[in-house]
Amino acid sequence: MTEYWVVQTGDYGQSNSSFTAYIAPDGQPLKKFIDLPNFKFNSGPSVGDALMELILQPYFSGATNSTLNPGSAMWFDELIISSQPIATPKF
Repeated sequence: MTEYWVVQTGDYGQSNSSFTAYIAPDGQPLKKFIDLPNFKFNSGPSVGDALMELILQPYFSGATNSTLNPGSAMWFDELIISSQPIATPKF
């Protein structure tokens, strides 16, 4: 599975940041699954509160407290953070 994220940070408290994310199973083309234009970082009283960490974990959108949810794990072969676009993998 390949995920490709484009994060453009703007000014704190202004709606000028954006998140775009693409995902693809091995050998398949990337498909956009997140598109958040005009995002506003304003989660705390100071600019330093805007983007302090990156959390990499599985997400279960259908998980509830009323059902038994299976355990999960993720492994990463590579994590690349770059200020320039990165070519997608060739399979």
